[in-house]
Formats: sequence, structure tokens, C-alpha cells
Amino acid sequence: MGTAARKVREWAAPTVLVGIAFLLGLSTARNADVWSHLASGRDAVSGLWTGLHALSCLANAVMFLTFSTLGGPGLVVGKAFVVAATAAVMAGAGATSRTVVGVLLAVFALGAWLPLNPICVSYLFVAITLSALDRLQSGDAIGGWGRRPWSHWTSFLAYIVWANADVWCLLGVALVGMHAVARSVARVARGEPFDWEPWRLFALLAAASACGPIPWHVSTVAREFGHQLTNADPALSPFRADFARGLRDRQLLGAVPAAAFWLLVGIGLLSFRQVEKGKAWVRFVPWIGLFLASAFDVRFAPFFVVVGGATLARNIRDTYVDASGDSAVETPMSRGDRLRAVIRASVFGTTAAGLLAAAWAGWLQSLPSERRNWTVEADPSLVRAADEVNRWYSTGALKANQRTVFFAQEAEDVFSWFAPAVGVSGPDSQRATGAERVRDAILLVERGSTGELADASVGCIVVSDPNRVPFAVALRNLNAFTEKWTLAHLRGRVAVFVRAGSGIESVNLTSRAYDPVTADRAPDKGEPAVTTPPQWSDPFVVPRPSRSIDRDESVTYLIHEETTRGRRMVGAAERFLAILAASVVGAPGCGPVGWAVDQRATILAVSGGNVPDPSRGPPPVAFGRFVAFLMLTDVSADHYLAVRAARRGVAAAPRDPGAYAALGEAYLYLLSDPLESNWGGDFPAIRRLRRVQAAAAFRQALVLDPGLSSAHFGLAQVYFEQQFLDLAAVEFSSFEQSARGAGQSPVHMAELARAVEAARQQVEANAANLSVLDRARLAERNGLQGMALDALLQSDVAAFGSAGIALEMDLLLAAGRADEARAWLAPEHRNALGGSVYDWLRVQTAAAAGDYAGATAVLRAQVETATPGAGQPISGAEFWAGADLVRKNVAKQPNGRQKVLTVLASLFGGLSGYGGQLAFESQTKTEAYLLLAVLALEQGDMTACAAHLESARSLWENIDKSGERFPSPARTVVRQMTSLIHR
Repeated sequence: MGTAARKVREWAAPTVLVGIAFLLGLSTARNADVWSHLASGRDAVSGLWTGLHALSCLANAVMFLTFSTLGGPGLVVGKAFVVAATAAVMAGAGATSRTVVGVLLAVFALGAWLPLNPICVSYLFVAITLSALDRLQSGDAIGGWGRRPWSHWTSFLAYIVWANADVWCLLGVALVGMHAVARSVARVARGEPFDWEPWRLFALLAAASACGPIPWHVSTVAREFGHQLTNADPALSPFRADFARGLRDRQLLGAVPAAAFWLLVGIGLLSFRQVEKGKAWVRFVPWIGLFLASAFDVRFAPFFVVVGGATLARNIRDTYVDASGDSAVETPMSRGDRLRAVIRASVFGTTAAGLLAAAWAGWLQSLPSERRNWTVEADPSLVRAADEVNRWYSTGALKANQRTVFFAQEAEDVFSWFAPAVGVSGPDSQRATGAERVRDAILLVERGSTGELADASVGCIVVSDPNRVPFAVALRNLNAFTEKWTLAHLRGRVAVFVRAGSGIESVNLTSRAYDPVTADRAPDKGEPAVTTPPQWSDPFVVPRPSRSIDRDESVTYLIHEETTRGRRMVGAAERFLAILAASVVGAPGCGPVGWAVDQRATILAVSGGNVPDPSRGPPPVAFGRFVAFLMLTDVSADHYLAVRAARRGVAAAPRDPGAYAALGEAYLYLLSDPLESNWGGDFPAIRRLRRVQAAAAFRQALVLDPGLSSAHFGLAQVYFEQQFLDLAAVEFSSFEQSARGAGQSPVHMAELARAVEAARQQVEANAANLSVLDRARLAERNGLQGMALDALLQSDVAAFGSAGIALEMDLLLAAGRADEARAWLAPEHRNALGGSVYDWLRVQTAAAAGDYAGATAVLRAQVETATPGAGQPISGAEFWAGADLVRKNVAKQPNGRQKVLTVLASLFGGLSGYGGQLAFESQTKTEAYLLLAVLALEQGDMTACAAHLESARSLWENIDKSGERFPSPARTVVRQMTSLIHR
């Protein structure tokens, strides 16, 4: 039994180690450069030479063949096997549970650097190199040139493979060189003869590294190696300052790789103390060399992890083998020994199962955690843009001699695979330099730098960047050169510009927003709200939401509107001036009839810089409200497109907090949209609806990700605009905590906190003898809507009645808790609240959830069930019944004077009541039609929007024909909206 137990211990721990490493490598591949490696492999297999990733041609060809045969899953599984093999080689032959623990730390740390590209092969070869050096140091291969030739020549062949797989093979040569230097110094220090063995190995492997696919030039290799060093992600660095801050704030998820890195450093340093001095020195030199290189550049960090893990395993092995000696003599196991063995086995099994489960759920890697998913995902925005540009080249819209340049190299990587007609080529360093030149030319164009923009051979510019600031600057600068560059593609997070006059149609956002046939639309039905926050078990069963092109597109529209607002408003003013000039010489004007003169239009045009200030000469031609309308409609187009795209993004990924945050941001922009702000002033229900929708979107984002700082800030903005002071203070505080390292907190935070505390004291001082409803109203009047809502929610409905129900529902919706309001609102509340209030609440809950069909159904029912309006006579039975009541009242009067007064009072009272009823019914229908049009406009159903506006106009025409007066501010809104969709 002792032999069996020992055999189980011998294979169990290494098996678990390899299994964990395999699962860590089995993660979804999202790095963009995988596509350029596949394109390079495709070219290599086809016999083409483009210079793309030339120094990893063998690995690229293997990747391409694997992808062609097994698809993306085959590639990811292959990477997982490479990572598992790296862990096995680090542990070495005869690994014990102690050495496995040391290597396990290295595997955890390595989990942050496992992209799908040839660098993972370099991890394996570094581990193999250390294993060969360990055998060389232990004396197994001394004299190997004659007696053990394969000890060196197998390494020579392995390095030839490595040289054709990845440029990081130079690091392996450097490791052998450091080992040779350290060993030579140690032997000289001990007075031993100089050993040429490691130097022969160094020369042999250096020669092998020169056996690449092309004759290597020193400058070429240096440039490619330098590009590898500069292409680093600082967010993955274990040396970053926010790592310690995260541990202090107990934010442990996502910190496992960095924590394992530092544990590996600390334990590794201690392990050198227990090893024989000569061995320790030879192993320490490569260890400290790579650690210092990691501190200098994070790209060395994963290689230090491999070296540190392998070195720690060998130090532990030497320490415990030397201490224990030969203890292989078997002794009978007592009952206590068996019990301890069972306990150890149980602890080991539980720990192993927990670590394997954590690896499957992604908890051992950087956030966000996701379960294992062996797929390769490309950025859908870049894929769509690549298909479009490839079509332009294929159809001849872009000529073969016209180059496409890229604002970011990730776009070039994706285009190399999905747009082969673009012809991406050249070494990595050359392509990176080209992308930098394009960025400088675009970002610094205001300083007179043109660079690539002035090159006549450039026919297409692809702009994309995950950082909003440079992307916005690029859009602004390129859109300013409309005479040279045309925006031909704007989808997802990618904008593509082509040379003006190329014949490629430019992007028409007005048509995309308002055209009855081609307008973008949002889904009819919204996704059910996720009412529970993320659970610890979600990564086991819920896949990570894929990146949605629509979510990115929503943000892009907002950036585009910000960067082009001034130019488009000035352009609209100039167009209107041209309209006026044409009308002066007799050409027909195109402005809608009935637009009143508005001095604000003149102010807008003067501020645009194209109309002289009235103080400098004669006043400009009277503009009228139509010019302001022309200025603002293009701005509104971006905002409506952003809302629709965000709604599609939510439908595509209902558990993506970023999609809801983008939706909330789109509604915030719509709240500040000049056109909608004007409508909201005339028709407050529109503004109320936007606030409810924005708050609901941000709150849903926080349900899915409570630490999302942008959602906290957006929700605080919505609350602050409504003067919900206590709720705004809470969200501003949460924003400050979640974004502490991103910048300073809002400057009004302290003042707001003081205002909330003062209001709270005032409410508490005056609420002692008040009922629940009165306390809630008092809190609401003082800006403590959160306190008011809590008071109502904690009390029974019987304590505050129908008025309290209406207030509670109103506060729930305004606070963004539309899902709770929708779940709580029931048909039996109609009688208590009144039909119109009940229907309005239902419309708000449906609109907040994106349920356009549900909101439309409520409003249609409201229109259909309304009493017929003006111009339709009452029935004869109703007339004679009313006349009989008047006759009876007249008969009761004591004299003729009273009888006459009674008749007049009855007559005028009846007419007044009838007129009031008609006004109420007309207003109800007007509001319903206008809300129907607003929701249809938001969704993108322009045909339905036009039909609802026509119904409102028909209603008013019937009222006007009957001689009734119905002055409604909604008439202005309907006229503007009608002109908007008919542009």
C-alpha cells in the first residue's frame, strides 16, 4: 500500500498542475494580431512573400493550417496544450508536490500573458532551455560533444525551429549566455579550470538562431525585437501602483496573476539560500537579469515568470533531496499513518478540485472572469469595415495603386485577414512605424503636420481607437478637410475616410436616422431586466457577452456629434443663407410655411462666424426659426442613432453592463439635445420620459456591474438634474470610490453632501407627527427623494392610499427602478390611480425597458377609447334627457327672474362643461399621438411616426373646422417633427 500511495502522489500533483495550465490556456482569443499571423501563414502556404510577421513564418503556417482544418477551437486548444507543456517542463521529471507548488505560482502569474500568438511557443522553448542548462550544470552533459552529442545537437535543432517561430528566440540565446558567464565566473572564483562547455552551447545556439527563413540583417532583427518591447500593455504589469491599492481595498478578483508574481519573487529569493552556493549563483544570474528587465519593460515579465518557476522548482528539488537523502526504504504503515494519509489525500483532492474549478471559471486570470470558451473572436466593427473596404477594392471604387493607411495597428491586423485586397504587408516594426506616422499626421494636423495625409498615393484612411480622446480628435480633424476627405463608413467604432471625388458615397446620417425605408431601427421588444447582481457562480454557467458592434456604434455617434457639431451648424447656416439668396432672385424657397421669426437663429448664425455682427454694420437678413431647425436636425440625428444602436446592443448582449451604460449615455445626450430640449419645454412629458429611460439604463448597468464608474456618474447626473439631492450624493460618492485612480472627484461633492445633511435635519425636525404620505412629501420637497421613497416602500399601502401609490410609482420610475415599478403595477390600480395616470405609468415602464410595442399598445388603446371629439353632435336621447332636467329645475324656481337665471345658468354651464370635456378629450388624444410619434422616432419607425403626426394634424383640422379654439403647444412640436422626418 505504501508503494501505491507513493505512485499516486508522484503523478497526482503534476497532473493537477498540467490540468490547471491547460484550462488557463483555454481562454477566448481576442488579440487582434492573431489575424495578421493567420494572414502571414496563408501567404506562406500559398508561396507569397509579403514580409508580414516574417520572423515567425513557421508558427504562422502551422496556425493557418490548424485554423483551416480545425477552425478557431483547434487553435485555442493547441495553445492550451503548449501552455500545459510549458508547465510540465518547468516542473521537470520526477516533480514532487513541493516543486509543483512552486511551479503553480508561475502558472497563476503566467495567466495574465496568454495571447494566441507565437509568444506562447517561446514560453515553452524558454522552459526547455532552462531544462537543458540544468542538465548541463548537473554534469549529465559534460563532455557531451563526444560522448553525448544529442545533448547539444537536439538543442541546436530546437533553436532552428524556434528561430522560425518567434523573434523571442534571441532571449533564449541571451539566457544561455548569462548561464555561461555565471558558470565561468563561479569556476574561476573557486579556482577550477575554465569550462568551455556552456560557451560551445552558446555559440551553437546563436548559430541556430541565425537560421531563419530569410538572411537576417542585424538592423531588421533589432527593429523587430524592439517592436516587441514597445508593444506592451501597462495594465498587465505587476509593478503598477493600483495593484497595492486594490489589495488594500480588498479587490482581490483579477489580482491573482499579480499576487502570484510577487509571491514567486519572494519565495524564489528565499529558495536560493538553501541551495549549494555554486548552483545558486549560476541560477541567480538569469533570474535577477530577467527580473530587472521586467521592471524596465513589462514584456519581459512572462519570461521571468517561466524562468522563476523553473528555477524555484529546481531549488526546492535540490533542497529537499539533499536534506532527505535516500529515504526510499519502505516501512509498514500504522493506523495513524493511514489516517494522516487519508486526511492529506482529502485536503489535496479538495484543493485540486477548487483550483480546477477556479481555472474553469476564469477566477485565476485578469478581470472580467469568464468560463472556458475555446473560440477566436474578432472585433465585429473592424470586420465590418474590412469587408466594406475590401468590396471597394474589388469593385474598382478604390484603385490598386491607392494605399489604405491605419490609425491603429489593431485595425491593420484585422484587415490583413478579412480584407486581402488591401494588401497589408511588411515587418511588424515597419507597420507600427507607419501607423505612428498616420496618427501624428491626423492628430497634429492643427500644428501644420500633414505627413501621410499629403501623400497622393493614400486613398483610404481607417480610423479606430479604443481610447475615446484620440478617436474624437481624429474624427474632428479629418471631418474638417471635407474638400479632401469624405467620411464613407461609420459603423461600430470604426470610421473610414476616402479621397474626395473617388465616387464612393459619403455617409448620410440624416438619411440613416430619418429615411422611412432605410433608417436604422431599434428592436420592438426590450430585454427583460436582470434584477439580480452577478453571482459567484455566473462564470460557471453564463458565458461572457460577446462584444457588440451596436454598443460601440452608439458611443461613436456621440463622439461624432461632439466633434462635428460646430462645423455642421455653421454649414446649416450657410445653406440657409443660400436659400434666402435664391429666394431673393425668384427661386422657390424650401422652408416650411408658418415659421415665426426667432432672434435666437440670428444669434446662432452670428456665433458661427459666417454672419457679421450687427454692431459692425447693418443687421443681417431676418432668419426665422427654420435656420435654427436646419442647424439642429443633424445634431439630433446622431443622438437618435446612438439610442437605437444602444438598444440593439442591449438586445444582442442583455447581460453586458457596458451596453446599458452606453444606452444611458445616449439618453443623457438626448436630454441635452437642443431640439428635444425645445420639445420638452413645450411638452414636459418628453423630458420626463428621457429622464426615466436614462436612469433605468444606468441603474441596470450597475445591477450587472456595481463597480462601473461611468454608470455611477451618469446616474448621478440624472438625479442631480431632477434635484434628487440624496440619491445624487450617493452616486457621486460611489463614482469617487470606483474611479479613485482615474482622476479627481466632482468639485461640488462636499457642498452637495452638506446640502443633503441640512435637508435631512430639517425633515427630521418637522416630521414627528406627520403621516407616512406627508413625511414622504416633506422629504420630496426638500430634495430627499431617496428618503421619501424608502418611507413609502417600508410602509403598507393602506397607510398612504392612492395618492401615496402615485407618488411611490413616480419616484420609482424617476430613480431608475422601472423594473420594480413594472412588476408592482397591476390592473387593479387603475381605479385607485385613474385611467390616465395608470396608462402614463405603463407607458413610462415600457419605454424604460425598450418595449416600444408595449408602450404603443397602451397609447393606441388610449386614443381608441377616448370619447368622440369636436364637430360630432350629441344624440337626440341625450339632448331631450338634458332638456327635461332643465325643465324640472326651472319649475322649482319661485319667480320669473329666477327662472330666467336658471335657464341661462343651465345653458352656459352645459356649454362650458361640454367645451371642457371636448378640450380634455382633444388634449388626451393630442398627447397620445405625440408620444406615439416620439417613441416611433426614437425607435426608427419613421412610417409609423409620420402616421401618428398626420393623425394629430387631422384631429386639429376637425377642431378648427368646428370653430372651436384649441391652442396647444404640441402643434409646434408636431410641425417641427414633421419637417424633421421629411427632410
